[in-house]
Amino acid sequence: MDPINANDFHKFTQKKFVIGQNVMARKAAQAIMETSEGITEDAFQLCSSIWNITEAGDEIEEKTTA
Repeated sequence: MDPINANDFHKFTQKKFVIGQNVMARKAAQAIMETSEGITEDAFQLCSSIWNITEAGDEIEEKTTA
């Protein structure tokens, strides 16, 4: 499977996190992509973990992904 495009990933995650009333900063999405080395499954696993530790109204920033 090809690595996911960073811009597409940010758009997709932004839509999903809005459902939980959260906002994901572009730098946070970039940090997730760097950490996961563009591997889609790993990126989504990280997003799942972030989803589980955040609450409605949170802004997911780059430091959240560290």
